Amino acid sequence: MREPLKIWWVNHYALPPDGAGGTRHYSFAREFVSRGHEAVVVSCSFDHATGRETRLAEGGPYRLETIDGVRF
Repeated sequence: MREPLKIWWVNHYALPPDGAGGTRHYSFAREFVSRGHEAVVVSCSFDHATGRETRLAEGGPYRLETIDGVRF
C-alpha cells in the first residue's frame, strides 16, 4: 500500500466553505482527505468580495482551522 500524499494547495483567493465565492479548493482538498491523504489549503484571510478581514479578526499573523479534516 502506498503512503498517503501530503498536499498543500496555495491560492491567495481560496475560501473556506462558509465563504461566498471560490470554494473549489476546499472541495478538492476535502475529497483528497476522504481518500486518505493529508490536505492543507493556504490562503489569504482577507475577503475580497466584502473588502474585510474575516479570519484574523482576533489578531495574530496567521490562523489554522480544520474543517471536515481539511487544514485551512
